[in-house]
Amino acid sequence: MDRRRALGYGVSVSVVVFVVLALPTLRDVYGPEAVLAAYAVVSLLAGALTWSLLSNLGTSTDDADEEATIQVVAPEEIEGATVPVDGELETLREQVDEHTEE
Repeated sequence: MDRRRALGYGVSVSVVVFVVLALPTLRDVYGPEAVLAAYAVVSLLAGALTWSLLSNLGTSTDDADEEATIQVVAPEEIEGATVPVDGELETLREQVDEHTEE
């Protein structure tokens, strides 16, 4: 999220909190018209935040799907990889058994 979007969210939340807390005072000072204007501001900010969040979620989900692709590669296809064969495994088991008996 870039700084402008974060700043926009912060300012929007601040305005909504101010309007909610100051609503009784605004009603006393300016009358019922202040309530209607306050509700209009809050609803516009809520709509803008919702649109922004949903558009951001839509793009980040597409990016996450592209990043989540897992490629399965056989060990033989990896350059420089060695695959132990049964004979080597038996030799290693015998060596381990010899060391544990001592």
